[in-house]
Amino acid sequence: MIMRRYLALLSSLLIMLAACGDGDADTPATTATQATATTEPAPAPTTAPETTTEETAATTAPPTSTTTTAPAPPEVVPTGTVTVAIPTFGNELLDPTRSSNPDLPYWGNAFDFLMGMDENGNPTTETGAARSVESSPDAKVWTIELREGMTFHDGEEVTAEDVAFSFELYAREESACTSCGKMQKNFDSAAVTGTYTLEVTFKEPNALFLRDLTRVNDTLAIIPKHHWEAMGGGDGFNANPLGSGPYVFSDRAIGEFVEFKANTEYWNPDRVPGFETLRLVLAPEATSRLALLERGDADLALMDPFTAPDVLAAGLEIAGPKRVQTLSLAFGMPWKTEFFYHNQAAREALIKAVDVAAIVSAIYPEGTATPAASFAAVPSQEGHDPSLTPYAYDPAAAAQAIQDLGLVGQEITMYQYAFGATPEFPQIQEAVAAFWTIAGLSPQLRPTDFASIRPYFLEAPYFTEPFTHLWFVTAGTTTENALRIGVISKDIGGFYSAFGDPVLDDIYGQYRSEVDPEKRAALAGDAVSLIYDTFAVLPIATTDMIWGKGPRIASWSPTNGSIAAVNFETLRP
Repeated sequence: MIMRRYLALLSSLLIMLAACGDGDADTPATTATQATATTEPAPAPTTAPETTTEETAATTAPPTSTTTTAPAPPEVVPTGTVTVAIPTFGNELLDPTRSSNPDLPYWGNAFDFLMGMDENGNPTTETGAARSVESSPDAKVWTIELREGMTFHDGEEVTAEDVAFSFELYAREESACTSCGKMQKNFDSAAVTGTYTLEVTFKEPNALFLRDLTRVNDTLAIIPKHHWEAMGGGDGFNANPLGSGPYVFSDRAIGEFVEFKANTEYWNPDRVPGFETLRLVLAPEATSRLALLERGDADLALMDPFTAPDVLAAGLEIAGPKRVQTLSLAFGMPWKTEFFYHNQAAREALIKAVDVAAIVSAIYPEGTATPAASFAAVPSQEGHDPSLTPYAYDPAAAAQAIQDLGLVGQEITMYQYAFGATPEFPQIQEAVAAFWTIAGLSPQLRPTDFASIRPYFLEAPYFTEPFTHLWFVTAGTTTENALRIGVISKDIGGFYSAFGDPVLDDIYGQYRSEVDPEKRAALAGDAVSLIYDTFAVLPIATTDMIWGKGPRIASWSPTNGSIAAVNFETLRP
């Protein structure tokens, strides 16, 4: 039954996509005859960012950034309401210290980050709260100078004391944000040296701290010290959040919507919202999001990839950032010797049993995804190896190995959840389950939601049976971030403890502390090669983010390489 069901799914998806027109290599089609998407790219800054980017990091000292002057854009007068439909609200927390990076579309609109991003997701002081960020030669001490004149939504000025307080919050043991594990392990102190300046000191070199300060990678938003204390801490702040971002929190109903008002006094006039009200509505089903778009009840909606033909057929457009992430299937905690895939031969058999190319062609519209060989799929990522190719599909060898290993009928739990910008996660799990059933395994699909399962990923004793979950790495992230979140051991700062190989942990420790860019890149390459050679994870695809866009939106400038930096403030009527 399970085999027929999932093979039917693959077959139907292939038929549906075969009826869709060819897409451009970099931009999803917006009509069945390859019309061009109307999403406009982010405007180029009038002065080049002085912050060292990922492309130059391999030949320069630890990154620094110097004073920049923001361009003088035309005055924006916010008007009307823009409604955005998304499939998940994550944990629905408005407290950044307890939230994860994929939840940023829910709460990030109200907060500022120290570093901004250019249109390709590289750090820049052009759109960040920091006027400059400089590193000591050993990358242990970072000096941050804030812009003057920034204010929180209550009118209080943003100062270095707020930033220092924010770092201390993120380093608390009870904090659970994307970067909190790293802060808890390595953060030493944040000393205020002036109204707008501070020094952040780490116990070990932190050569990649600059990227940690952007919303592309992490969740280190600026939190107002006075308001946090007045609200009595996390729960009070969550009920009455306050930031300094382009939108001001206005209202919400749990499980229904969250609403923001434009901050017309925002310090960067180029990012004053075009719409007076931003309303995000929860619509878990793709059909519901499409219906909202068709009725005009939503203006922008995150779509499942295979619904693209329906979006086009409704006379709507497809928009969104490009090459945002690489998706992989992770074997949960294979360092547990009682889990059958602790055996590398078993992982190899499971990987060779899956036709990744078929899954990608079945689920994603032409030109919006490619099969992946590694999570470091973008050339600018440290450790990227263009010689790596996706694992070969070899069903006969996989089935024989499963039989030889005594794994016929072996059960494996597959947790299904839509996650951030990946509403297709459940369908990918279903497709993998179909191939594993053919190979002789007995996969057990278990629908859940990420907010429910996330706490258990952080507690290894919870899992007593072999399991898989899907994992993604944003293209704009650092290799350090990817390794820390999804691969290394929890006792050295790992988030999911998804692999926990001691050799890999050792490479990560050297890489994390290495200041020399060339040596660091070589260590990143060693980590990527080890993951590939030991069949640690099954890379699936590098994907674009697919949004349906209605006629009330004239332009939008999301950040390529990021699922978090959707930049709703750049939506223009």
